[in-house]
Amino acid sequence: WVQDFSSSLPVKMLDNPTGKKVLELCAAPGGKTAQLLNAGAKVTCLDISEDRLKILSENLSRLNMKPERIICGDGLKFLEQSDEKFDIIVHLFINLRFFCRSLRNICRKLFKSYRRRFNFVSRINFF
Repeated sequence: WVQDFSSSLPVKMLDNPTGKKVLELCAAPGGKTAQLLNAGAKVTCLDISEDRLKILSENLSRLNMKPERIICGDGLKFLEQSDEKFDIIVHLFINLRFFCRSLRNICRKLFKSYRRRFNFVSRINFF
């Protein structure tokens, strides 16, 4: 799957999710879900939008990945009503997603600026 570096950071910051039960709130479109599944986590995906969950399902199916469950619903209500225990809860608000996009754009601009100044950096393409 293709995912921007800044969008991949939250999962990379987790301490070895292998074998752990993970609840991912606002899970669609599935980039972080794919990262978690690839790392060996047991992921339950939850999103309030059926349309976005269809995209998540299509993306995971294309990657031959299968989460434990896919749930359409409100994350807070789910957490209030469920007795299920999770080792990790991943939740990114829309504002944080916007922040990731903004951070990505800032990094790209800085990188382009530094690439102009330093020739050796131009051989490395992070973005």
